[in-house]
Amino acid sequence: MYILPRLFTNRPISPMNRLLIAFFFLSISLNSFAQIGLNAGFATAHTPEWKEFVNSINGTSDVDVLDNGFHVGVDYWFKVLKDYRIEAMPELSYTTMQNRGDNAEYKFKADKLSLHFNTNIYLFNMESDCNCPTFSKDGPSLQKGFFIRIGPGVSYINHSIGTFTGNEEIAANNEVVFDLRLGVGIDFGLSDFLTITPIIQADRVFKSNWERLHTISAAQIEVENDNISVFDKLFFGIRVGLRFDELNKYGYR
Repeated sequence: MYILPRLFTNRPISPMNRLLIAFFFLSISLNSFAQIGLNAGFATAHTPEWKEFVNSINGTSDVDVLDNGFHVGVDYWFKVLKDYRIEAMPELSYTTMQNRGDNAEYKFKADKLSLHFNTNIYLFNMESDCNCPTFSKDGPSLQKGFFIRIGPGVSYINHSIGTFTGNEEIAANNEVVFDLRLGVGIDFGLSDFLTITPIIQADRVFKSNWERLHTISAAQIEVENDNISVFDKLFFGIRVGLRFDELNKYGYR
């Protein structure tokens, strides 16, 4: 409702909106690919240095800079090694998180657009691959479906500070960072076409710079490293995997 109309105006489009538009059209285009996945779920953040800084200014101890939010993503599946179950799922995802209003004067928000090269390693089924979907593989669900995930990535993050009353934005800044993803999941094949996968994964940005964070202090003086924090994101969600190539084997188009 907000992004698309601005395509037809002379106003400049912000970098975050450009990336969201790209995400939208890429999601549509992936429908024409043979093996795609869609995922969504709950996300929570851990940013200890930012929390310490904000609480030192407010004279509090329990105010989190970022709490909970949601994550959505789209990926494309392909094999890495022909004879072993090491599978790649490059993923484009969007996450938004903010703090709760309890005991907080300011509204802190982070929007994160990420590209990760996810690699799933099926530890209990490495050499028994029939080069077919999980549904048609032999063995119990845990053996053929469990995997660990490693995913280096790059993210564009928009940090913003506002107020809960009046929805006013006080300060914002953007950054591009590298992060590392680790996770586990288990595939449940409902058919050769459809696979459901619960996933737990953590993304770590080792050094994230919220360079306008100091603006909430009365002096508004930036102190070295006060704006730097580890930025951990924990994700609990479900992936829906679709294998259109399997439908094509039976003449469906």
